[in-house]
Amino acid sequence: MKASSPILWIGLPTVAKRGVMITCVIGIFQSFAESYIITSGGPNQATLFYSLYLYQNAFQYFKMGLASAMAWILLIIALFFIAALLGLEKRFGCRQ
Repeated sequence: MKASSPILWIGLPTVAKRGVMITCVIGIFQSFAESYIITSGGPNQATLFYSLYLYQNAFQYFKMGLASAMAWILLIIALFFIAALLGLEKRFGCRQ
């Protein structure tokens, strides 16, 4: 493959940009560590995020079925947001 190949100059940056976007969406849904370390849900469950609630159901209350269902729902929501962002990027993204 030549160094001036279109795959290197056009395809690779596009894939990298989409990879960063997908990684950011996944990172948004993983807001677990901060709230668990600092407050463990906080006073009156003020900082009880979905991922922390999922963890509590799985490993504190041993409701593995509920936690598994919650994890699948979180995956579906994340996939929906990723698909929506990729659709918006395809429709309104910059074209060269």
